[in-house]
Amino acid sequence: MVPHRFLRGLFLASLLLALTSLGALAIIDEHLKSPASPLGIVSFELCAFRSTCSAITASWNAEAKNYAAMSLGLDYLFMMAYPAAISSGLWLLVKKESTLLRKPMTVMAHAIWFACIADAIENYHLFQMLMGQPIASHEWISTYSASAKFVCLVPALALCVLGAFRRVLKRRCLPGG
Repeated sequence: MVPHRFLRGLFLASLLLALTSLGALAIIDEHLKSPASPLGIVSFELCAFRSTCSAITASWNAEAKNYAAMSLGLDYLFMMAYPAAISSGLWLLVKKESTLLRKPMTVMAHAIWFACIADAIENYHLFQMLMGQPIASHEWISTYSASAKFVCLVPALALCVLGAFRRVLKRRCLPGG
C-alpha cells in the first residue's frame, strides 16, 4: 500500500507539471490553427477520420511545422504528468469513495497509463508525417492511437471530477464541515 503522503505529494507535483505543460501546449497550439486544422494539434491527431492529414501538413509553413514539432516534443513531458496526476488523484479518492465508484476508479487509475502509451505511439506517427514520411503509412495508426488515448482519458477525468465533487459535497453537508 502506498502511503497517503506520498500519493498526495505525487498528485500535487504531477498536477502542477501537467497544468504547466498544458498551458505551454495551448500557447503553441494557437500557431497550429488554420482552415485545414481548426482544432490545431487535435485536428492533426484525428486527421485520418476526415482524410485531412495531407491538407494539414501542406497548410503548415516551416514555422508552423516547427511549432508542431515543439508541441509533439513537449507532449512527451505532458504524457508522463497527466497520467500520474489522474492516477494518483483517483487513488486518493478511492479510499474515501463509496463502493459504487471504488471499482471504476481503481480500473481507471490503472487504465490511464494506457493513454500514455497510446499518446507516445500517436506522437511518433504524427512526427513521421510532419517530417514528410508517407502519410498513408502513419495516418491511421496515429488517429487510432489518439482515439484510444481519449477513450482512456475522458472517463478517467470524469471519475476524478465526480469523485472530487462528491468529496467537496460531503465536506459541506457534514455537520461542522
